[in-house]
Parts: sequence; structure tokens; C-alpha cells
Amino acid sequence: MTDSILLITVDCLRADHVSGYGYYRATTPNVDKLIRGGTKYTHAFSNGPGTRFGFKSIHGGVHPLRIEGAGLPRHAGKTVAELLSERGYQTGGFSDNPFVSRYFNYHRGFDEFADYTQWMNGKSSTTLHDLNHIVRQRIGKSIPKGHVYDVLKWGYDSLIKLVESRGANVNSNDEAVVSHALKWIAEANERDDPYFAWVHLMDAHHPYGYFPEHRQSLDVPSDRDHVRMPSVDPGSPPSKKLVDAYDSNVRNADDHVGRLLREVENEPMVVLTADHGEELGLHNRFHKESVYQSMAHVPLIVDAPDFEAAESNATVSLIDVPATIARLADADVPASWDGMDIRDRTSEEEVFLGFENNEGVSAAVIHKQWKYMRQQDSLGTPPEKELLFDIVADPEESYNQIDDAETVYRELRDVCQDYIHEIGSSRLKAERELWDASKNLSKTVRASDSEAQLESPDSIDQRLEDLGYK
Repeated sequence: MTDSILLITVDCLRADHVSGYGYYRATTPNVDKLIRGGTKYTHAFSNGPGTRFGFKSIHGGVHPLRIEGAGLPRHAGKTVAELLSERGYQTGGFSDNPFVSRYFNYHRGFDEFADYTQWMNGKSSTTLHDLNHIVRQRIGKSIPKGHVYDVLKWGYDSLIKLVESRGANVNSNDEAVVSHALKWIAEANERDDPYFAWVHLMDAHHPYGYFPEHRQSLDVPSDRDHVRMPSVDPGSPPSKKLVDAYDSNVRNADDHVGRLLREVENEPMVVLTADHGEELGLHNRFHKESVYQSMAHVPLIVDAPDFEAAESNATVSLIDVPATIARLADADVPASWDGMDIRDRTSEEEVFLGFENNEGVSAAVIHKQWKYMRQQDSLGTPPEKELLFDIVADPEESYNQIDDAETVYRELRDVCQDYIHEIGSSRLKAERELWDASKNLSKTVRASDSEAQLESPDSIDQRLEDLGYK
């Protein structure tokens, strides 16, 4: 029987904060065990460093700029789950991030799909989560906005912070997500066909829970304040308390990885990666999407037959994840996908990064030690800002070398322009428009789309607010 495949994605996981990638703290003991048994890719990048963009590559197999709008198109293209379903795989997807929900068409190809609505509606959730849901969704909506509302909201948020300071994380459902996934996998194992399961973990994402045992393991001073919802001064190194909060939450996400790998039966092939890293303030405001290394450099590990326990310096990216999974399933890689099996990549490869948001288009090309970056209004306009970094000699990307390495600059600028031109000439359209934090998502359906089921669930904006997006 063909082996089953488990895809684990960890939201906001920077490669340089993974202990198996050389970080000085033991943040990821369970991921490190996976590394020791599989191939670790040290030069792996998110093609669209932000959840809204990175998962277009992980599930859709294409550069994020290839899809106009937010999420996946309802019908165009092919997802990795659809491909494996056609190959006879049972397919299950489990996530608590609204940006990869049914609303954005990420359920395509999955027999079983549990998104944030599974947990927002109180299913498989804990008492704390139910209480939070009742207060925010029912009581909160009954109080008119104004001074009284603001005072009550401040008091409630203070109470939540106090509860979490005792070791809880009200906004995390990862334990329930993993339990639901393991139950489905156990049932899938009882049947003859192999399965493809995708599990997305959110515990490295803010708001940060307070985990005394992890803080102790990481030698965080007991008198150091906990940061729940960070804010940073862009251009400055992150504070120690922010790094402590992030690292301890990474370690908690790693606990869930460990539980998955311990309790899953029959040893499936495993692929682990992240949709993006985390901006801790060196270049932009906290959690801001960008093509800087802080957001772009991600871990990628594959534990499967023909993947030796080794370290690879091939230059790879998230568009290669679905292509690699297709090959693991003995399926042909669709011609419409942009990636390839990572076993076919080399250190000579170039990687294109690019995404579109309300501020315009951000793009970059990485080749060997060089990274060329640009910002422009749209795909068809010239760049307004250009940067060139030697990311080996200058990993913090602090010194623009356009004037010092003019030949490299011109070469990579042309390569980047070629990517943008090619992608712009063959884009797919999603039903959802670019996301805007100031708008209700139920209003983002294209005018030409009349299907009622595309209307937003009432809870999606609340869940995004809980996660700090609104």
C-alpha cells in the first residue's frame, strides 16, 4: 500500500528560531527529532511571506502573485488535496486560521475539512474557549459601542491576560485541532486507502500565551514581563521580552508537533514547514508581511523514503511543497504548478518571492548569496523602491549594495521583471478581493459573484480580531 502523507505547517515559524537550524535556544526539540530522521533544507523560502499569500503556494502550487485576489479560486487550477484525492487518497485538513478557511476556498479537495468555524462554534473546544466565544460573540455584540463598551472591553481583556498569565491560552485551539486530526487519521488508518492529512498549528502566532514550563526550559528570567499582543518600534532590534514570548510559544507549538508525531500510527511520510516567519521589528511593524528574511526564511523538513537524514543546501521554496508531495504519491506534477520536486533543486536555483496587498506589489529574487527586492504600485508599473543585499554577509539586510554590485543588481532586476511579466500575463482570479482590515469580509465578494454560500460567517471578523488582524 502506498504510504500516507502528513503535512504539518506552523504559522509564523522563523527558520532562525528553530533549534535544529542553529538557534541557541532549545525551542523545537520535536522538530529537531524530525530533522534527525529526514532531510533539512537550510535555504527554504516562503514565496509569499504572509499567511494570505504563502498558502496559495502550499495548496495551490503556484506563485502567490499568480492568483489575483485573496484565497484560492473556487474552481480554477488544482490543489494538492484535489490531486491526491484523484489518486485515491483520503484527504483531511485541520486549521484554526480564518485565512485558510472555507471562506477562502481552502477546503478544495478535502473529504474532511475542519476550519476555524469548528472551534468558534464551540465544537471540540475547552470551557475557556467557550466562555471567550460567549462573551465576545453574544454579550459583546449586545452592548452599544461607546465609553461603556470601551471600559468593559478593557476590563475583559485585562481578565483574559490575567487568566493567561497563569498558564492558559484562551485564543489557542491547537490542542483541539490536533485531537481532531488524530481522530480522523486513526479512522483513515482503518480503511484500505492511504491518506493525506494537513495540520496547521497556530501557537507560534500572537496573542502569545504564557507558558511557565517553556519559559523555564528556555531560561527566561522569572521577573521578565510577558508580552501578549506585541508592538515594536520598526528599525530597532526586538526586546528580550518579545523574543522570550515568541520563543516560548514556538516551543508550545513544537509540543503539538511532538504529540502528532508520537500518536500518529503507521509512520506516514512527513513534510513540515511554515507559511512564513515573523517580523519582530527589525524592518517593519510586528507581524508585517514582507520579503525580508525575517518573514521569508522558513524551515522545511521531509522525512520520507529516498530522503536521507541529511542537510541540503538546495534553494527551495513553498511552491515546491505540493510538487514534492505529488511525487511522494507517485502522481505527475500538474503543468499549471510553478514548483518541482525539491530533490530536483540545486544551490544554483533562483527563487522568486512576490505578493500583492493594498499597498501594492512586493517582490524579490534570491540567487546564491544575493537578494534583490522591489516595491511597486502594481504588476504593470515600474519599481518605486529597489534594494540589493548580500544575505550571507549581511543576514539582517541592513546595507543596500545596489551601487557596489551594479552587475548583480542589473541581472537580478531583469530576472525579477521577467517573473513579474510572465505571472502578470497568466493570472487566475479568486472570488475574494484583496483583504482590507478596515472592511467586513462579507462585503468582499466580487460584484459578479452571486453565490450565496460565499457570504462570510459572522464569526470570521471576530476571529481575525482575536488574532490581532483587526
